[in-house]
Amino acid sequence: MIRIGLLVAIFGAVLAGALLRDGGGTWNHLAYLAGTVLWMAVRTGFEIRLGDISGASDGREKALLAAVFLGMMVVPLLHVATPLFAFADVVLPPAVHALGVAALIAGIAMFTASHIALGRHWSPSLALVEDHRVVGDGIYRWVRHPMYTAIFLITGAQALLLDNWLAGPLGLITFTTLYALRVGREEAMMADRFGDAWDTYAARTPRLVPRLRPLAPKAP
Repeated sequence: MIRIGLLVAIFGAVLAGALLRDGGGTWNHLAYLAGTVLWMAVRTGFEIRLGDISGASDGREKALLAAVFLGMMVVPLLHVATPLFAFADVVLPPAVHALGVAALIAGIAMFTASHIALGRHWSPSLALVEDHRVVGDGIYRWVRHPMYTAIFLITGAQALLLDNWLAGPLGLITFTTLYALRVGREEAMMADRFGDAWDTYAARTPRLVPRLRPLAPKAP
């Protein structure tokens, strides 16, 4: 409950700053704030319901997560609420903002579906939880890393909604770095733990972008 109260206070302050700075708040900034509140509510709700699922993190993992937090939260929220990064402001057309809203909605929907499908098998760090298994149902029937796909959509939306060449793409840049350095290690960890079950699942399921029709599992 303390964490929820802190988040409410932070976003209340950011919203107040945005309204004061923009003279009523530009709709693309408000859309970014609303989307951020929604995906954080999804994540926080699952963390509260599932309890301690943090897992272990090495130094590189902690640094990558900190960079993503900086790129997706700290810098863009400072941009929305203050003129600190006004030197990097650009003007994006309304059609770009509209595309950002569409990407944000799709990303939050996939983010939610990923958490629902994973349940207790989700961890924010590169770690396997107790009684871990290969999840191949729900949205994981279509892609094997839908949560990464969701965050790519959310950070892409950030780049399209924020008229700033620094705050806009920074989330996408930092998350792409995390993905590139993590996904190979994650899949190697799954292959080492689950062997043929993981290999079979990975062979028929693409990493990020679903096929029009998923491949049917091979008969034993």
